[in-house]
Amino acid sequence: ITFEIVMEAVVSTQSTGTQEWVDNIVARVETVLSEVLETISKMDYDRRTRILFRMSGIPKNPEHKMRLLKQLILDYFHHSVSALSNGDFKTCLAAISDLFTPLTTLEDLAKYSTLCPDDELLSFLAEMNEDTFKTRCIAESMQIRRVGDDLFESTIHDFEDLDMEAVWQCIDLFKESILLTRENDIEQEAISLSRMGKVYHDVLKQRNKAKALFMEVVHLGTTLQPRNLSQEEWYRYATTVLAEYQLKEQRKEEQEWNVTRQVYLDKMKDKLNVLQEKSSSTSAQDFMVWLYKTHPPQHVKRFDVNLKDVKSATADQCKKLLAKAIVFYHPDKVDAKVFSMEYKVFCEEITKCLTSKYECFK
Repeated sequence: ITFEIVMEAVVSTQSTGTQEWVDNIVARVETVLSEVLETISKMDYDRRTRILFRMSGIPKNPEHKMRLLKQLILDYFHHSVSALSNGDFKTCLAAISDLFTPLTTLEDLAKYSTLCPDDELLSFLAEMNEDTFKTRCIAESMQIRRVGDDLFESTIHDFEDLDMEAVWQCIDLFKESILLTRENDIEQEAISLSRMGKVYHDVLKQRNKAKALFMEVVHLGTTLQPRNLSQEEWYRYATTVLAEYQLKEQRKEEQEWNVTRQVYLDKMKDKLNVLQEKSSSTSAQDFMVWLYKTHPPQHVKRFDVNLKDVKSATADQCKKLLAKAIVFYHPDKVDAKVFSMEYKVFCEEITKCLTSKYECFK
């Protein structure tokens, strides 16, 4: 009420009072305005914003009006951000909706006021528009994802009579959620990607699509480091499914390799029998000498082993020489396209024999 009275005094004296009297009244307005803002800053959000909204409509002076509008806008915005950080997208969107009117009013004042708007005000308006848009996108993304989550749960509840139209609707909702958060919030984007991956993995059984989505989730997760995401359900689900995919792929590759490998093992049966006999019946030193003479590592460009040193090696020296031989013959060092797949398989069997010898020295 005091504020309204002072504002009326300003209006009535501007045309009739002396300049000194007007300056005195304006100074009192500044004092009252500061005191009012100081008082209401200690109130709860609802009461504070109600008072600010009412007060912002009272001043005729553009500067006073702008000051009140800025404070009201900041209160709405901070409340929306606080709600969003707690996952309360409904409260966030409500606060942003309330913020729209004072923000538009302030923009109009800055645009049509006879006073030239300062750079600080223009910067404030630009930042608030950008930050409000970003916050609204994130909140709407969370809201849409919640709708998708609820629809997905209700759809898979009756898995025997699955509504595929609802499943694809879930995917569309998660896609929309992703688009709203892209370049706005990495974590929210990753959560929506994980949800969509879950649909492809659990329901549609499209492994390649699900894998691509989960890999993107993990990639986005790395950008959030050093934050630990291991306790986040969406991240745990993505990494668990990826690990399952990797294990299945590894087993499949091993099975395919074993089939291929067996063909060459059968072909080299006599040569492998000799290899096994030498490995089991001779010392590590003699086995290495025989191996280097009979089957030197063709793929090794720099093969600098003195056979006399190998023959006379002590136990410690022999252990080191065996480690070196394992590196020489390891199949990972062999390019099958250059030296043939048969040679690669043979090197694998040699490596097994050398490793068996090496383990005797542990």
